[in-house]
Amino acid sequence: MNKLSAGLKVVLMISIVLGIIFRFDQLGSKLYWEDEAFTSLRVAGYTRQALIEANFTGHLIDVHDLKQFQSSDSGQTIFDTIKSLADDVHPPLYFVLLRVWASCFGNSIALLRSFSALMGCLLIACLFLLTRELSGSIRCAWF
Repeated sequence: MNKLSAGLKVVLMISIVLGIIFRFDQLGSKLYWEDEAFTSLRVAGYTRQALIEANFTGHLIDVHDLKQFQSSDSGQTIFDTIKSLADDVHPPLYFVLLRVWASCFGNSIALLRSFSALMGCLLIACLFLLTRELSGSIRCAWF
């Protein structure tokens, strides 16, 4: 009773592969949400207050001026990223890992989103292994 039928395995594997494909498809074509903008701000090592003080002066703001606050190559370090999270309620490990990811691969919307997509896919695999270990059943792990 611990084994799955071959047909069910195929259906489950196809479902997982399709889920992964759909998760990574069109990552860079969707609009940039407010929470993603603030994630980029934190990853770049800036706080919301620093953004407001530097840019909201009553004058028109150029897009280039705002983009520097969303780039990991803006002169800020990973320690600035950690410092920008000092009073935040979010766990800093995600932002630090995303900062390293952005430093290695770039700051585009698609690349930043791909980090979360990859972590989600890895989480599925980890949950499968954990469930199999805890239940002792491969069938239980698949569901």
